[in-house]
Amino acid sequence: MAAPDDTALKALINSNIPDANPGLPRRGTAAFVRAALFTLIDWVKTAINGNLTTWLRTSDNQPGGSNADAIYRAGKISLTGSLDTKVQSTAATMAATALYQSALQVQGSIGSGPAYLEFLVPGVGIQQFGVDSDAVLKYRPYGAAVAYPILINEVSQVVKLASVLGSRRIVLYDATGNDHQFFGLGINSAIFRYQVSDTSSAHAFYAGLTPATSKELMRIQGNGLVDVTGMTRVKSFTVPTSDSGVEIIYGASPGNGAILCYDRTNGVYLNLNLDGATVNVNSGNATNGKMGVNTGSPTSALHVKGATGHQQLRLETSYTPTSSSDANGAIGQVAWDANYVYVKTTAGWKRTALSTF
Repeated sequence: MAAPDDTALKALINSNIPDANPGLPRRGTAAFVRAALFTLIDWVKTAINGNLTTWLRTSDNQPGGSNADAIYRAGKISLTGSLDTKVQSTAATMAATALYQSALQVQGSIGSGPAYLEFLVPGVGIQQFGVDSDAVLKYRPYGAAVAYPILINEVSQVVKLASVLGSRRIVLYDATGNDHQFFGLGINSAIFRYQVSDTSSAHAFYAGLTPATSKELMRIQGNGLVDVTGMTRVKSFTVPTSDSGVEIIYGASPGNGAILCYDRTNGVYLNLNLDGATVNVNSGNATNGKMGVNTGSPTSALHVKGATGHQQLRLETSYTPTSSSDANGAIGQVAWDANYVYVKTTAGWKRTALSTF
């Protein structure tokens, strides 16, 4: 709404207060004075209440019409003195309803100095909250000489995000800005997700009381391999202590079986290969390797030691070769029946008779 037209008021004044003739008194009546004053009051009141042409209504972005309209300015408003603001409603005003990116801006007054909001509690003090010159969000209590940083985990006992599924919910380090190449946490359907940026990165677990004692306990590499050593000897699954220990690897042996490895000397393995048909024990030394059963110092490739002499080795099922040329069996294998003990040699099966005593 434009400012009220003052033409009629000026004409009324001019017509009732003409220039007086020299030497004659000026003419005026009480009725004119009342009419002029009433018109002036109405003009000023209308001008104050309706002169909002430089302010735009938030409802339609047109010039404001009255003091009851919600209005804004497209330009900058500078206040050199103090500002005391009050609102009619106690309802919260959300920053998201602001027409522009900044709902409220507090600017430091001296160069790149701090920018703080002050909260006055009459008779108590002035608390300050804002951003210091180091770009850290801080709080300065009344009378304090320092401002204290505000840390997320000290704001409240619970830090809560919106209950929304997403692979990228908390980003600790952003590599490229997509949903996969970052270090952080996410929530998928029924999955709590730990994310690293690439297959050469790793999830690592540490524990300790000092820099000297804080050591790596476990590592899950980005390619799926696991190490529980802190020695970065990542295998499909490794559980050594110091430079020795046990490794469990699936799919690395002939027949796509599993390998159970025990490393005593950081490189010399005792392997137990398992697949659907065979169990193979390899000492890691093809020439002099030995395996002991119930003994820690085997003297042969296979050394069996039982609690009693009759519990060391058992061949439960008997077999009687049809002849020396029986094709069954491999060289070195042993069989038995009620009358003989048989050994398969390079010349076929041989036997020796059993006798009672």
